[in-house]
Amino acid sequence: MKAYTQVQTNGLADCLDSQTLLRRLNIGSLLKERMVKHFQWRKPEEGIIMLNTDGAVNSNGAGIGGILRNQLGEVLCCFTGSSPIRSVMWQELSAIFEGLQLARHSRRYYVLEICRSGSA
Repeated sequence: MKAYTQVQTNGLADCLDSQTLLRRLNIGSLLKERMVKHFQWRKPEEGIIMLNTDGAVNSNGAGIGGILRNQLGEVLCCFTGSSPIRSVMWQELSAIFEGLQLARHSRRYYVLEICRSGSA
């Protein structure tokens, strides 16, 4: 069983939870090196609002969030929400939908640029 678990955990993300679990089970495994990505917000052109969204699922629940900003980076509106549906894709799409609904109701701008993080 130990050999099977060791093979199955090779390539597991190197994080504190993985390290703790493997240490407690006394299993040596090759953890995948953690990749860090750096992102920078780009301001949109004048008259365009930027919608940034994210949806997430973890052991504590599922939720969405987003922010609408103008060309100066000023926050026009932001939102958060939760859902019992435990699908990352559902959360990502829900965040985009909610953001588009808010942008549509603002009626002050004509073009919307969407920037999101995740899989949707």
